[in-house]
Amino acid sequence: MNSKGFPGKMASDTTNRLGARLVQAGLLTPEQLERALAYQQEVGGRLGDCLIEGGFLGEKDLLRFLAAEFKTRYVSTEKLAKVKIPSAILDKVPVKMAETALVLPILWDEARGVLSVVMAEPQNTALLEEVRIVSGARAVQSYIGTKSAVLAAVKKHYFGDISAFSDLQWTKQSRSDVRRLSEFYEGGGDSGSLSELRVPTESNPRINPNTGVVAPTSVREALASVRSASLTSDNDFIETLNVLVGLIELEHPGFKGHSAAVAKLVRSVSRRMGLSEREVNFNIIASYLHDIGKRHDRHIVLPRIAEEEGFRRDAKRYFRAPGRLFESVHLPVEVNAILGQLYEAWDASGVPDGRKGNEIALGARIIAAVDAYEDFIRVPRPGRSEPMERDEALAELEAYAGTLLDPTVVELVKKILTGDLMRQRLLADGQHILVVDPDPENVSLLELKLTQRGYVVSSARDVDRALELAPEADLVISETELPGETGFALLTELRNRGLDVPLIFVTADARSESVEHGLALGADDYVVKPYAVEVFLAKVKRCLDTRAAARSSGKAIHGNLDEMPLHDILMVLAEADRTGQLMVRGRSRTGEIFVENGRVVNAVFDDVRGEKALEALLSIASGTFVFTPDIPVLERTLDLGPDDIAGRLRQAAH
Repeated sequence: MNSKGFPGKMASDTTNRLGARLVQAGLLTPEQLERALAYQQEVGGRLGDCLIEGGFLGEKDLLRFLAAEFKTRYVSTEKLAKVKIPSAILDKVPVKMAETALVLPILWDEARGVLSVVMAEPQNTALLEEVRIVSGARAVQSYIGTKSAVLAAVKKHYFGDISAFSDLQWTKQSRSDVRRLSEFYEGGGDSGSLSELRVPTESNPRINPNTGVVAPTSVREALASVRSASLTSDNDFIETLNVLVGLIELEHPGFKGHSAAVAKLVRSVSRRMGLSEREVNFNIIASYLHDIGKRHDRHIVLPRIAEEEGFRRDAKRYFRAPGRLFESVHLPVEVNAILGQLYEAWDASGVPDGRKGNEIALGARIIAAVDAYEDFIRVPRPGRSEPMERDEALAELEAYAGTLLDPTVVELVKKILTGDLMRQRLLADGQHILVVDPDPENVSLLELKLTQRGYVVSSARDVDRALELAPEADLVISETELPGETGFALLTELRNRGLDVPLIFVTADARSESVEHGLALGADDYVVKPYAVEVFLAKVKRCLDTRAAARSSGKAIHGNLDEMPLHDILMVLAEADRTGQLMVRGRSRTGEIFVENGRVVNAVFDDVRGEKALEALLSIASGTFVFTPDIPVLERTLDLGPDDIAGRLRQAAH
């Protein structure tokens, strides 16, 4: 497939035939086709893509035509951007096949055994047969979609990349609207309302075929979408914010990418603290909006407020700016609370109300710490000509822990940015404990005790989030009282799903009937608060040792290269003398590195093996990885230790 890759075999020998058929069908005039072919010569790529990108033909018109040609149906980018696909359907097509072959499962007819997929090449019968075999379906029904839309949907659903569709090009009209919104960002416009700001309407299509981001008819409508209970609506709005705020920040080089960087780290910290997806999304939305309507020539953060009176005055003046700016669109109350408390300090020295400690919204505490770190690495401190490097910025952040900033949040930020969490996971042989508790403070205290013993800890605050994380866990520690449902319901659902992960209840509910009920359901233990820490940790160790003895190999460890670069991962595996397979996924390519007793013994990348494959993999800066322990090595093309890897990195740097 061509890099631009519209569906179908539209190589140069079929371009004229496609153009002729479109003219014959009355979708193009001969003059339009001539201009489209000239545009194709100028930018390259396939004619189908160029027709859409150049505005010669609407996406739906072209897809409708091609669907008729291939005797199938089509799915527009707009629908792909909004569709919600259950994980059970996604599991029918392996992620590697979905990513490399550009095929997305969307529907499953249990009664007929028919799997429906969206493909960039619906006429590829060999691929359809391969999908049928791996999915176990009796038949596979194909729909046609653009390559860019299918790829974005694969990233969104398989890799959790909620910004996948927003990475595509935005409309010119949106750029114009963003320039107007930029005036508010600078504090130079009417801060009363944005309800009159327009984005594309039906006469000016609501979605650019290259974006997949649904453009509502006004910012009022866009912001109102976050009030929906649907997680998809939250994600669509976050994608829109990512694009809009990113374009605003392009007007101000010092802020370029700032809000996206804050949102990314806020997401990681929020999830590590066990917040629900709705709460995580509220924090992300507030991250994107936190500087809107404020001065662009000075960045207001808690350390600046504490040190300079001018910043304190600005904080009092602008702390309501984002909320006032979007007053008419009714942001969720949780988002407004976060935005209004960003300048409250842990020790009650902040503004406007002097809130203290846990009185401050958790989302505000998270954003305050992340925003302060971003300020340290972007803006020179008084008396300095250059901003701080990462390690110095983290040390500065730690200096404010317990005074201006929440110490638990600061510690998490440090662990995430230094890769300590990922290092711990790689060294802990996958011993992963899931803590389920609605109280973040309880979670933090328990996490501290467990991580000190070398365990990998994640957390959830409700049953739904716990069920998402449980398949990766070796042990679940749960409260009995959870939002919406009980810990007993969680245990029952785990067993219904065939998950035999051990579970210990840790709760203040000491009633005998509760203890009996929990143990009858199959809980491994029932611990009543308060408890002796050492005794509890001994119970945890017993459960994990029993599970480790029952399994023949270690548990796969999933991670993101943003948390730890690939070369550092290899160094940690060498330190621990690990053996196994390290699968690395970049934007659209996948490779494998095999280690044996900590040494790299083979690398595969596309059709390349050995040194060149390893060199290509080490160049991947952004992506995901999965380390599966104890995978046997079948081929040896390399024998490299940590010093050899470091030497190759030094050579590449020169």
